[in-house]
Amino acid sequence: MKTANQDIRAILQVLKRTLRARGLVYADLALELNISEVTVKRLFSGVTISMNHLIAICDFLQISFLEVAMMARELEHSEYVLSKEQDKFFAVHVRSYALFIDLYR
Repeated sequence: MKTANQDIRAILQVLKRTLRARGLVYADLALELNISEVTVKRLFSGVTISMNHLIAICDFLQISFLEVAMMARELEHSEYVLSKEQDKFFAVHVRSYALFIDLYR
């Protein structure tokens, strides 16, 4: 049975990929959230992160938390590895990712 920590790690993995795919770094996020870069690194380590921080990161990336959660769930069940170009495309076109997953199944 999956734990909540495993779910959070999968969500953070999707957020990290989205951040990278959009050419952003932790320093950009730190500036936006008005926190230190060290704090951002700590948040992404998955040790402890609040729902408020998750939502703030999603807002910064202009992606809904529900979309991130769906992507995290699919990521765990997927054996297909996206190329760098595909990863960038889906980070910008999140709804296309949902269609891709449906077609992939």
